[in-house]
Amino acid sequence: MNIIKKVIVKNYSKVNAMKNVLLVGGTGAIGQYLSPFLVKEGFTVYITSRSERKSNDKNVIYLQGNGKDLAWLEKLSADYKFISIVDFMMYSSDEFKERYEKLLTLSKQYFFLSSYRALADETAYITEESPRKLDVLDKYPEFSADTYGIRKAEEEELLHNASTQNWTILRPSMTFSRGRFQFGASDNNDVLRTTRGGGIILSDQMINQSTTLVYGKDVALMISKLVDNQRAIGQVFNVVTSESHTWQEVSDIYHKVFGLKLKTVLPNQDYVALTKLEGAMIDRVLSRKFDNSKLLDVTGLKESDFHSLADGLTEAWHETDFERFFMARRNWEYEAKVDFLTDTRQNLDRVSLRSKIIYFDTLAKLGKVDDFYVRESNGYWQASQLDNHLKLHRTKKDSSGPDNRWISLKIGDSIRLKKGFNYLLSLSISSTIETEFTPFFHVRTGSIQSLDRQKINKDDKNQLKINFKANSDDFTDLAFTATDFIESGDLIIESISIDPE
Repeated sequence: MNIIKKVIVKNYSKVNAMKNVLLVGGTGAIGQYLSPFLVKEGFTVYITSRSERKSNDKNVIYLQGNGKDLAWLEKLSADYKFISIVDFMMYSSDEFKERYEKLLTLSKQYFFLSSYRALADETAYITEESPRKLDVLDKYPEFSADTYGIRKAEEEELLHNASTQNWTILRPSMTFSRGRFQFGASDNNDVLRTTRGGGIILSDQMINQSTTLVYGKDVALMISKLVDNQRAIGQVFNVVTSESHTWQEVSDIYHKVFGLKLKTVLPNQDYVALTKLEGAMIDRVLSRKFDNSKLLDVTGLKESDFHSLADGLTEAWHETDFERFFMARRNWEYEAKVDFLTDTRQNLDRVSLRSKIIYFDTLAKLGKVDDFYVRESNGYWQASQLDNHLKLHRTKKDSSGPDNRWISLKIGDSIRLKKGFNYLLSLSISSTIETEFTPFFHVRTGSIQSLDRQKINKDDKNQLKINFKANSDDFTDLAFTATDFIESGDLIIESISIDPE
C-alpha cells in the first residue's frame, strides 16, 4: 500500500496563482502530448523550444530560448506567474545541484522528471517506496555502472532535502511515442532495422524478464492530473500503467505492429559488447512490474483510461512521419554486425555510397579467421568476431531437432583441396566446455568427408593437428555439428590452417 505523506507548502493557493503552466523543453516523447491535456484542464501552456515554432492553439504559446538559461527562466516566471513548471531538461549532477533551489522558487509546483531507472531490482511489484539503486550500492556495486539511474536518484535526493518541498517527482518507465519506439537497450534502432528488413537481437538475460513500456500520451494524461493537485505536492509518482510483459512477449507484440523479427538471442556479455550500452543493460535485465495504485488514487484515473501496449504502439506508428523515420541516421558498421548475427540483409535503398561501403566492408571482415568465414548463424550456433579471433557460441537449443545443426566455415579462395592429396588441418581452439567432436568437410550440395574425432579440454588452448587425405576436389566448407556439443558453451577459434604434406 502506498502512503501519501502530508507535506505543508507555504503560500500554495489556487486562488492567488494564474492558470499558466510552463513546459521546459516540452517537445519530446511526453511533452508533445501534454499541452492538449493541460488546455483541456483549463490551463494556458507555455513551451520553451530552441527553435522557432508556431502554435495553432491560442492557449499554447511557444517561447524560443534555452531552457537551461536560468536568468531567462526567472524573467519568464516573473512575467507569467506560472502555477506549475514541468521540467523535461537533462541536467548533469553539477548543473542540477547549482540550480534546483532556484527552480523551486519559479512556480507553485515544480515537476522533476526522474526515471524508473533510479529504482533497484524488485521481484515483486515496484512501488514509490521501493529501494533505489543509490540506496543499495553496498549490496549491489554493479548498479554503479548505470550512471543515468544513479544520477537521477541523486537529483531526487537533493529535492527531498531542499529548503522548500513544492516539488513533484515523476518516474516514467520506458516511454514510446510517435517517431520513437524503444526496444531492447536502445531507442529506435530495432524498429528502424525492421523497416529495412533487418533481424533483431536480444540478450539471454532479458528475454524472460518483465518490463513495462508506456505510451507517452498516457504518461502525459497522468501528469496533467497531477498539475495543480495539492495531493501531488512533495510526492513521488511512478507514472506508469500496470501492464507488464516479458521481453519475449514484447517482441511478439512488436512483430504484430511493426513486423519485427527476433532472430538471435545472444549471451548478455556479447549483447552488451555489441551495443555498447552497459548502463542501460544494467537496468534492462531487472524485473520491471509496477503497482500504480498511488497514482490512480491521487489522479482519479482508472487503468481503462490508458492504451494497451499493442494499441498505443499502433496509434503512435500510424502518426509517425515515415519518411523522416526511414531516413534517420544509422551506424552502418553496427548494422552490418547485427545483420551478420541474424543472417539478414537490410534494404539499402537511398543509403549513401559511403555508408554502403562501410556496411559491406564490415560484412566482409565478420566471421573470418585466417582464410575461413562463417557462412551463417542459426538456432544452434551464434558467431561473433573478437578482434582476429572467431567466437562460436553453442546455444541451449536441443540438438535433436530436424533442422540444420551445422556451423559451417567457408574455406577461403586461397585454399584449394585436391582429391587424393594429403593435408594437415591445424586448429587452435579455446573452449568453455569439454567434449569430443568430429570436424568434417562438405560441399554445399551434399558431399561430406568426416575427419578423425577430436577431444577439446575446458579452459585450455587446444592445439589440434589432423592429418587427412582429401576425397574430393569440391569441398567448400569446414563444419561442426551441434550434436557433438550437448552443453551450451563457447569455442574461441584463434587460428585455422590447411597445409599440404
